[in-house]
Amino acid sequence: VGMGSFFAGVARAPIAGMIMVCDMIGSYELLPPLMIVAVIAAILSNRISIYKHQVLNRFQSPSHHWDMNQDIMDRITISKHFKEFRKFAIVNEGTLLTELQSKAPGIQASDFVMIQSDNRYKGIVSLRKNRILPEYEEHLAKLITCDEICEEVPAVMPEDTLGKGLRLMLQYDVDKLAIIGPEKDCLGYLRYIDFFNAYQSEIKLYSRKSNEGEND
Repeated sequence: VGMGSFFAGVARAPIAGMIMVCDMIGSYELLPPLMIVAVIAAILSNRISIYKHQVLNRFQSPSHHWDMNQDIMDRITISKHFKEFRKFAIVNEGTLLTELQSKAPGIQASDFVMIQSDNRYKGIVSLRKNRILPEYEEHLAKLITCDEICEEVPAVMPEDTLGKGLRLMLQYDVDKLAIIGPEKDCLGYLRYIDFFNAYQSEIKLYSRKSNEGEND
């Protein structure tokens, strides 16, 4: 118990001290007194530690900066990483659903951004949620248009953050999100992978700057 309390105090690790002693004796018999003395030792030792450069917590640790700041994507704007946007999976209103289904395999897309005749954004058409079965294509080929199954999914602007865009994708269960301009004109779209690639690029950039700072 004395050994566990000493380690808890000088290392500022009360839980580690308790676990180590219980593991060494192969029993939890000493756990109650260990809990008492470890906490008291940690409080009395205050800022004394054998680890002179130990930070107060993981939030202040440079190596855990990105792991512990889960809102990091809320600080990265879309315009910082993207100057142009994808435009392959964009469909005009009035397009037949069967026509879109035949087009989808060629561009490997399951969700499409729908625009109006004036290029203003209207919504998302998801073939994962709406699809005409092969046995009914002959009868429904000319009856169902994409605007009939279009879902009103909010779009984002280049000034918005990656975090906002990702939350919208998860909320509406779509795999791409439309990017619009000030007049709601469609500039293109971004996919899941685009958001995470931007996040990874930001992490690498921060890590490189951190390493350069340490070298300096």
